[in-house]
Amino acid sequence: MKRKMSLLGLICLFTSILMAQTKISGTVTDVDKNPLPGVSVVCKSTSQGTVTNLDGKYTIEINKGNTLTFSLIGMQTQDIKIASQSIINVIMHESTIELDEVVAIGYGTAKKSDLTSSIISVKPDELKNVKVGSAADALQGLATGVLISKGSFKPGGSSNIIIRGNGSFGNGGASTTPLYIIDGVMSNAGLDVIAPSDIESIEVLKDAASTAIYGSRASNGIILVTTKKGKTGKASITFNTNIGIQNLINKQKVLNASQFKEILDAATDNTYLWDKEEQRMFDEGRSTDWQDLITQSGVYQNYNLGITGGSEKTTYYLGLDWVDQEGIIKNTGYQKGNIRFNLDSKLNNWLTMGAKFNVIRSSTNSSNTDGVAGMNSLDQGTMGSAIASKPSAPIFNEDGTYYDNLLLRPNPVAAVTYFKNNFTQTRINASFNLEAEILKNLKLRTENGTEYINNQSNVFQDSRMTGIYKNVNISDRENGEQFYLQTENTLTYQLNKGIHRLTAVGGFSASIFNWTMMSAQVLNASNITQNDNLGTGTPKSINSDKVKSTLASFFGRVNYSLADKYLLTVTLRADGSSRFAKGHKWGYFPSGGLAWRINQEDFLKDVNFLDNLKLRTSYGIVGNQEISSYQSMAQVDATSSRYTDYVFGGTLANGSRTSILAQPDLTWEKSRQFDLGLDFAFFKNRLSGSIDGYYKYTYDLLYNVPLPLESGYRTALVNVGAMKNRGIELTLNSVNIDTKDFTWQTSLNYSFNKNEIDKLYNDLERVGNYFVGQSINVIYTKRFGGIWQSDEAEIAKIYNAEPGDYKIIDRNRNNIIDDDDRDFVGQTTPQFFGSFSNTFKSHGFDLTIFLTYAGGHKIYNPFAYLDSYSPSANMSPDYYHNYWTPERPSNKYPRLGSTNSQLYETDGMYQKGDYIRLKNLELGYTLPRNIANKVYASNIRVYASVQNLVTFTKYTGFDVETSNANPYPACRVFMGGLTVNF
Repeated sequence: MKRKMSLLGLICLFTSILMAQTKISGTVTDVDKNPLPGVSVVCKSTSQGTVTNLDGKYTIEINKGNTLTFSLIGMQTQDIKIASQSIINVIMHESTIELDEVVAIGYGTAKKSDLTSSIISVKPDELKNVKVGSAADALQGLATGVLISKGSFKPGGSSNIIIRGNGSFGNGGASTTPLYIIDGVMSNAGLDVIAPSDIESIEVLKDAASTAIYGSRASNGIILVTTKKGKTGKASITFNTNIGIQNLINKQKVLNASQFKEILDAATDNTYLWDKEEQRMFDEGRSTDWQDLITQSGVYQNYNLGITGGSEKTTYYLGLDWVDQEGIIKNTGYQKGNIRFNLDSKLNNWLTMGAKFNVIRSSTNSSNTDGVAGMNSLDQGTMGSAIASKPSAPIFNEDGTYYDNLLLRPNPVAAVTYFKNNFTQTRINASFNLEAEILKNLKLRTENGTEYINNQSNVFQDSRMTGIYKNVNISDRENGEQFYLQTENTLTYQLNKGIHRLTAVGGFSASIFNWTMMSAQVLNASNITQNDNLGTGTPKSINSDKVKSTLASFFGRVNYSLADKYLLTVTLRADGSSRFAKGHKWGYFPSGGLAWRINQEDFLKDVNFLDNLKLRTSYGIVGNQEISSYQSMAQVDATSSRYTDYVFGGTLANGSRTSILAQPDLTWEKSRQFDLGLDFAFFKNRLSGSIDGYYKYTYDLLYNVPLPLESGYRTALVNVGAMKNRGIELTLNSVNIDTKDFTWQTSLNYSFNKNEIDKLYNDLERVGNYFVGQSINVIYTKRFGGIWQSDEAEIAKIYNAEPGDYKIIDRNRNNIIDDDDRDFVGQTTPQFFGSFSNTFKSHGFDLTIFLTYAGGHKIYNPFAYLDSYSPSANMSPDYYHNYWTPERPSNKYPRLGSTNSQLYETDGMYQKGDYIRLKNLELGYTLPRNIANKVYASNIRVYASVQNLVTFTKYTGFDVETSNANPYPACRVFMGGLTVNF
């Protein structure tokens, strides 16, 4: 009986539990009613949970009175108390800050809340602001302290990235380029070729606490790229296409033929000699607009397809991407194909495997955009020639040949027709990793990767080309190969006990880099075979080269958290590089970081509006080994030249000479870095951001110092001095309005950097164009003082000038204008820069307004000469209407006949570089889900955008973001696009 009563009691208890539990189901969507897969749905009191499926649906059983927590990275977490509901549909809103978000930190990951260092994380949605260009272009304005500028706007052109100011001399010494790590493997490609659609996240490591784990390659900052991985479940397909038209933004204003004739006739009292072809132009009332003739509206196309899926044990990601960009200069363009395959597999309970494979093939046609081989004059590039060439000159002579009386400039139309410049690159990246949990909380990981690059450059200048190299075919061909192999092996230990959390990682890394090159130039090769059969021409030069370098490293890092309030990071790396001499091969790079999560303290727990407040600081030493190999060794040059060729008995003999002086004491550049930062979030993360101040002191700078001629050497690479970078960085994010029907979010970032050279070689105040106490990019030139006026005629005579001529400031007042009158007139690198963006969403529509800005610098304007008289080049309408006369004095435009040669030696060739640019304006619409379902899609979005719509600046050159003397002009892009998810 007793046993029966006990059984009955258990049955009643079990029944009561069943009766108390409620089955809850529903759908989780975003504000646009798109389903959200992967949302964590957890009971707060029991930790029982589930996740939403691909359709955003979930089912869970829970006791009444408990609370369900809905969370997803990038979205605001929601808590809902269970009463009598059986269906709970949840709309999740984006979060401007997510403390539990996991970011890559190099040899591991960490939650944002655990960071002691300055790391910026950029997600794929943020990269959409730039549709035409590379991932580097898309990163512009998104990361504080990261200055991104264009090396060239030509299709496929590269970007320059500087993190927290220049820390090296660049071309004169060590590289200023950041270290790029793609899926754990170092890459020379950077962000210029990787498909933005393949990117899962980009992390920018800026301070020593985050970068020291990479030691000798870290002083210029680190950019970590993580590509997409597969997701468990049925195959998910995303297709995206962008199609647009590119137009020239800023056509240079020049004179037409009649204006040009008028001004030259006035300057020469009608004695200027026009040739018969020009006279024919005047007689027929024609004028040549060279800029219009060589430019066009270029079509841009981009298609990408992403497929992801997998089982519980194995997941995959396949990415396909194709870019076809037609240049706005005729016969220029860029094509790139990309295939990526990522595979991850759980082989058993303790062993996982991953493999990644990526092939990129690109082809760039540049025509004559960079100038004719062997010529450095402004006028030799296609656009420079088009702007400078006389409007009175015809395209063709009367006999049908190209006109060729442009003072050695190539006929611009002939240049884009007969000058072929093709660069083809094949890039293969592959990596394989294994991770084993050899003991509880202890993991062993091996990562092995390689990067292979094959470059082929083919330049052919047809003999029908006009200008200085007419009547001769010139063929240049260069083939180069790079091969990089890397192995990294790490042990990671994690401890989570009470209020203590610790993660320790230690490892060994080894890498080898090989580069080979062979080039040849021949004259008068066949017009038919061009560069495909150089044997048909006369050899002019043949060159080859080979470089090899190796790097071995040991490293370790410890992250410790006490009660989730007090955080510590300690890092040490030892690098041994083959690029330095015996006794200087090894360098040691330590760092440490501390953080205090103030909001976790008891005295702030009742402050309801405070969500995050973290104070952090770090200090460390990092290095720079990025110089050419063998620079510490004496080198012998056997190239045929006036230094090595001798005549013996009437026969020319080729000898050898030592070309590089041995530098046995050559060592790393080193950088001591200090960072102090504050992260904050208020009002349920409606307002969040961070502020950082940093000081970076780089010493043992590497620079090629000029040597006296009698030494027998031109330069020597030595450690010459030190440089300082100080700056402030600010990021603000806000959710201004967040309702069921409308959201408005704003992001603002600001970066300021002051660069200063602190010390130079042998304590000299100046070495080359570098000066102690000045920025590395200081402008040191004579000052433009306006125009000499009539009442200054006597003073002007002292300087061999007359009223209407350029006035150059006599700085030392010795009545002589020479190099001693040069002064510091500014710098070419922006002192401050940043971005400002607003995003609006309502009823399926989204609008993004993204602006970038920069200032505190000056930019060289290669076309400033247009505001002066020249019988050999075109001029501006402003000069035509306002040139100096005694009756119409001007303090900007000189008189007719006054030479402009002095202008090139003054700051008159520079203009303020401050600008605000509407980088992207985009309007999109996401179709309702029921409409998308009719075509078997889960999501369809269409959009229209304009890139580089308007720029506010006083700069009058082609574009405020480049000062190249032979610029490829920037373009405005009108774009339409479609994204479909299946």
